[in-house]
Amino acid sequence: MTDTTTSDHSTTGLGYNSQQDREGITTETHDWTMITAGSLIQNQHVVTIEASTPVEDACEILIKNNISSAPVYDVDVSSIPSSPSSPVGAIKKLNYVGMFDYGDLITYLLIVLRKMDVPDGEQTLEIKELVRRALGGQSVPVKLASGAYLSRKNPFYSILPEATLLSVVEEFACGTHRVCVMDANGEIKGILSQSTVVTYLHKNVNKFPQLKLLLEKS
Repeated sequence: MTDTTTSDHSTTGLGYNSQQDREGITTETHDWTMITAGSLIQNQHVVTIEASTPVEDACEILIKNNISSAPVYDVDVSSIPSSPSSPVGAIKKLNYVGMFDYGDLITYLLIVLRKMDVPDGEQTLEIKELVRRALGGQSVPVKLASGAYLSRKNPFYSILPEATLLSVVEEFACGTHRVCVMDANGEIKGILSQSTVVTYLHKNVNKFPQLKLLLEKS
């Protein structure tokens, strides 16, 4: 974050003043940019989709859970050496490979129906395999429909729970629709979307005087 000790004019336009509202000066945070991502996703139930799940089933998962997107994961099974106290075993690690949403589904259908042209430079093996399977009546795993060209506008981004709301908003400004809040062990604790952030700020605008002032001027 830019040091505002000599340039407060660069931050007040964003709805906060880091000199007056610096977190820690009072017992309550009045600087919305310093709110942590983890505090906005408490008690979330995260729905994930295994990479080999057919596209049709993945779509049904979104509908049943009333959600617009879900992280897609591959399972990486690694062997661990034996020791006197434990036999040889395996550790399952989840590798997140993308996000699947309705936009991916629509793009998938358009490509398969030949209603959408994929640029030659984007004709990856994954896209060719997707089309081959679909036209051959085979099951298409959601991994193919949520990766490469199809998920360009909906990539998988993760942040730590202690990341600030400012860093999240900056990511959104680059075109990202949502970010996964992931702990140091690689477990997704929640998903922070643009709508979640906007709803939070709207409901709590009175807690952030500078932001309220900015919105009143808009």
